Amino acid sequence: MRPARRRRGRGRAEEAGPAQIQHRPHEPAAALSILGLAEGATPAQINAAYKRLIKKFHSDAGGTDGLAVLLNEARAVLLGGKAA
Repeated sequence: MRPARRRRGRGRAEEAGPAQIQHRPHEPAAALSILGLAEGATPAQINAAYKRLIKKFHSDAGGTDGLAVLLNEARAVLLGGKAA
């Protein structure tokens, strides 16, 4: 019987974006940079950036759990804890 194949690409952190950020976003400026947004972003822009990045960096899509948590925290900081 053949051994099960291992999936490749799991947990790679070489991609550009949130993967390179190692700190937690406690300040709005850090949260904006994680989501790739400029100062004065609207809630709709914040949610759109979050959705775009979570599709790319979620653990089911080849990212890590840490990246998904980082994106969730950044959105929470910018939206005041409210997920829209």
